[in-house]
Amino acid sequence: MRFDRAPRFLGSTSRRDLPPPFLRFWYALGVQPVVNPPRRPDLNAFVERLHATVEREYRQIARPDSLEATRESVPRFQQHYTTQRPHQGVTCGNRPPASAHPHPHPHPHPHPHPPLPRRPRVPAQVDPDRWLAAFHGRCCARHVKANGSVLRDDQRSYVGRQSAGWEVVAQLDAPTRQGRFLGNRHTVLAVKPLRGLVGQALPLEAFVAWCEHEAHALWRRYLKVRRPFKQAS
Repeated sequence: MRFDRAPRFLGSTSRRDLPPPFLRFWYALGVQPVVNPPRRPDLNAFVERLHATVEREYRQIARPDSLEATRESVPRFQQHYTTQRPHQGVTCGNRPPASAHPHPHPHPHPHPHPPLPRRPRVPAQVDPDRWLAAFHGRCCARHVKANGSVLRDDQRSYVGRQSAGWEVVAQLDAPTRQGRFLGNRHTVLAVKPLRGLVGQALPLEAFVAWCEHEAHALWRRYLKVRRPFKQAS
């Protein structure tokens, strides 16, 4: 799953040290999320093309003026896109997707097409902390404040006043579910348990609700930081 760095996905305009709820959702499903680097829309060309198609062929024509109008008109455009509109994708050969890749039926289709892979079913239960394995060993540089604390995303950890003013390295250890703070010559200054973990498997519906709650809280914190900046400018 590839997407850009929009705050609605990451909770900020830059990648966070620990994954936001949107990334944790994909990791829990066993999907590898890929965040595009800044100013590289070309790496997301298929989605950018879809956005352009939806803008020109749906929004500028249907002009929905409310959420209800959008929900009513989108299925009509989806039907047109799937069954009538020629698609320039390689596997469609300038045919509508429904014609290029029809549902299995006893009669041979006049146009041969490559078989599409069967997608796995969505699991009934997921491990909300599955992202830890992908982040094992990840490091980030942090500045120790005068009170001896280090801020990592929204988590504040105390490493000691003797390290005030230092630049330290925060390293994630997935097996122990801890964060290590390293000073000069990789000296371990402190070891802290990671906060914000769920700690147990959840039904998919409960995990989605958890992600939604955490995403709303993250977005509110982002807006709280952005609002004073906008007022000052």
